[in-house]
This record gives sequence, C-alpha cells and structure tokens, in this order.
Amino acid sequence: MPSRQTLKLIPQCIWLGQNVSHRYSDLKNIGKVVNTAASAAILAREYELALEWLEEGRSIVWQQTLQLHSPLKALYMNYPDLAERLDQVTHALENAGLADTMKPLNFDNIQVNKSIEQQAQNHHRLATDYEKLIEEVQQLQGFENLFKPKKLVDLIPAAQDGPVVTINVYTHCDALALCPSGSVIHISLPNFTHEKANKMHSELLECLEDANVRKLKLGKAFQKSTGSMLSRIKNILSSLWTDVVHPILLALKDVVSTLCIEIGQL
Repeated sequence: MPSRQTLKLIPQCIWLGQNVSHRYSDLKNIGKVVNTAASAAILAREYELALEWLEEGRSIVWQQTLQLHSPLKALYMNYPDLAERLDQVTHALENAGLADTMKPLNFDNIQVNKSIEQQAQNHHRLATDYEKLIEEVQQLQGFENLFKPKKLVDLIPAAQDGPVVTINVYTHCDALALCPSGSVIHISLPNFTHEKANKMHSELLECLEDANVRKLKLGKAFQKSTGSMLSRIKNILSSLWTDVVHPILLALKDVVSTLCIEIGQL
C-alpha cells in the first residue's frame, strides 16, 4: 500500500535534527498526508491500521519528545555501555532541540553567524548519532521494538475504562472507536466535512478574538455584543453535537451499556 510507505517517511521529514518549533511547522504542512493515508485505510476497511496511523501522525513530535525521556533501565541492566552512550546523546539532543531558533543580527558579525552554524551542525550530528544508536539497540534481542510507533496492542490499555474515539477529518469524515475489548469500530460522519470543520474553527477563533481572549488587543472594544458572541459559540457546539458527538454515541450505545453492566457487577 503506497500510504504505508509514505507514513514511514514522515519521521524522516519531521527530523530530530531540527528544533521543536521547526518540526511542528513541518508537521502542519504534511498533516494532510496522515489524514489521506488514514482515509485510504478506512476505505479499505483496515480500521486498526488507520487508527495506528492517526495516532502516529497526530503525536509524532510529542512521541519524539517522549522518546528522549524514555527510561533505559532494562538496557542499562543488559548493555550498560550502550545505554550510557544513548543517555548522553539523548540529553544533549534534547537540549539542542529545545533551543530557540536564533536569527542573524542586522550588523555583519561573522563570529555570531559562525556560532549559529556550529550549533546547527552539532544538532545534526547529535541526531545522526542518536539514530545510529537506536538502530544498534534495535538489533539486540528483546529490544527490537524499542522506540518504534505504537501498534494496536499498545493502544488498547487507554480504552480500559471505556471507548476512546479518534476522528479523521478528510474529504469524507470518520470516527474510529477503540473499545476495551481491543476491537475498533468505524463510525461514518456523513454530515461533517473538512470545509465545515475549517469554517467552525475560524468562527470560533473570531469569537475568541472579539472577546480579547485569543489575542489581547489593548484599547479594543468588543466588536460584537456578548449575546451575539455566545449565540455563535452555541451554534458551533450545537453543530458539533448533531454532526459528530451524537452519531458516535449512538454507534457506541451497546458498547457503553455493556461496559456499565460489567462495572456494576464488580
């Protein structure tokens, strides 16, 4: 499946060798790729695969950050030297990735520009060293899946107290509900569209800006009355209920009822 190969390339595009802000910027540009791939999987009725892809694409930068914080106790117990090397590179890479993007000064300062270039080169070198170390660790018995994207079996514990729903907004919108049993239920959302989602998002931001909540503008009076703003927000929430939440709850009615009965029997 072409989408499978495309998803494998995303971590190469959202590279640890770039700082966090740069990676989030890149992620915005390729977000549609994840939605397209998930949509293709849904059309092929590969619901479990679609859920895995959405989870990977949704939180790829966050997952990268978590990787840098992952405990290495098991690795230390079996391969202490390798674990120490990985730990050192991890801490150095984390500090480099969180550094603010520096801009050249307005005057000609060769030393400053050289320093910026050296920092970038050092960051890239650390990322390359980190990737090589991870590849080395994954060759070891018992560590084959270390730091790899989560599979469905890894996501199931999140649904132990009830279904977890992921929504894919694309040409046709769908919801995927991960149930405590590990099954994935597909829920079509025919009345919700990408255009409608964008429109509601823009309108909500406009309401917040009018109320000086989203962006503080000193000396600016409310452009619209509070009553009008609340009415617009109410309409947005009403549409979300009708087009998204209500169809999902209807589809999960039996699952939730069964779960409530099981909890009551405990």
